[in-house]
Amino acid sequence: MHTEQFRKAIDRICDHYAALQEKPVIPKVEPGEDFQVISDDYQKHIIPGLTNWQHPSFSAFFPAACTFEGILADLYATSVCNPVFNWASSPACTELEVLLLGLSPACGIHQVLEVVPYRLFIYISPNMWMVLTLSTDYSFRFLHGHGCCRPRAKNEDLIIYTTTQIHSLGLESGRVLGLNVRAIEVKAEDKFALRGAALRSALEEDIKLGHHPFFFSDTSSGAIDKIPEIAQVVKDYPLLWVHVDAAWAGVTLCCPEYREMCYLNDINAIAMSFATNFHKVCLVRFMQLLCSGKLHLSLGRRFRSIKLWFVLRSFGAEAFRSFIRRVIDLNERFANLVAMSETLEIMTPPLPCILNGVVCIRLAVGSLFTVENHIDNALKILEEEGAIAIREWEEAK
Repeated sequence: MHTEQFRKAIDRICDHYAALQEKPVIPKVEPGEDFQVISDDYQKHIIPGLTNWQHPSFSAFFPAACTFEGILADLYATSVCNPVFNWASSPACTELEVLLLGLSPACGIHQVLEVVPYRLFIYISPNMWMVLTLSTDYSFRFLHGHGCCRPRAKNEDLIIYTTTQIHSLGLESGRVLGLNVRAIEVKAEDKFALRGAALRSALEEDIKLGHHPFFFSDTSSGAIDKIPEIAQVVKDYPLLWVHVDAAWAGVTLCCPEYREMCYLNDINAIAMSFATNFHKVCLVRFMQLLCSGKLHLSLGRRFRSIKLWFVLRSFGAEAFRSFIRRVIDLNERFANLVAMSETLEIMTPPLPCILNGVVCIRLAVGSLFTVENHIDNALKILEEEGAIAIREWEEAK
């Protein structure tokens, strides 16, 4: 704001008070507006300020593809407007969630739709608050109650293990629950995957200091931790609750050809909880799928599972797998283009955002409408911007 703008604003305040007696005491307005006016204002004022996540050239944050089937399912769920907090509140909502949890074998994940005392075998939600709460309860009540470990540990001695590539939610959850969080260092030469030796070293060090490591969550940067090595360590430390955070790429396990490289057999052998997000690559808008009111912290939840039900029934299993494979092919195309670039380089496949202080660019392909030319254009833009950044950096030296 410059001087004249400020002067005019002051004049308007003065004019308001000068004419105040000529104005009505109560405004002559009626509550409510015509819906067409509201709709027009939405198009005029709101739409221009939205980021178009479904645009075929949108590649930020994470894949978030949506479909007409998912949109309609969302409308249907909103139309019945059921707050779901237990089975009786709306039986179909809970039962459809249980039904969709039965899809876990399609991803190769063992199907166990029950909770053996304080041990959740399969969990599909990005909500780490719940997993940490369950695992804390597991440590305090189940293990101590059955004489499976040392005398009751103090809260301040409990330690959550993550890696330096953990999602910020893991750190925040630990702080809220009053638990210590130790981020184990991962290295570029290991493609930022956690190695068994690093985990064992941390365990030995903390136990020697009298601490009680009880929860371990793997990386969320896109790296695939060395699960077979971790499995060997876990055999010697059976009190660890091993949580597999596969939020971004867990659904790729529905394609059999990716199961070995993702160490599926070892995951099934050691994981006490497993998380993946259906709103990433699964063609449904933002959602969490939870099973049973006793397995989440909030009072209720929306009828989210119907979106996945609509999409999977409409596409079918093979078409769904084909979409996932196409997304992976487009990502590989981009990686190959970067490899040929004289300006850009690949830090490690796939690309997280920050790797040990090095800021990276993440290209997240996931739109239903993205094709090869959008990938090629993305590379062109990055090279142009990269050249400008390099030139400005050299000029500033």
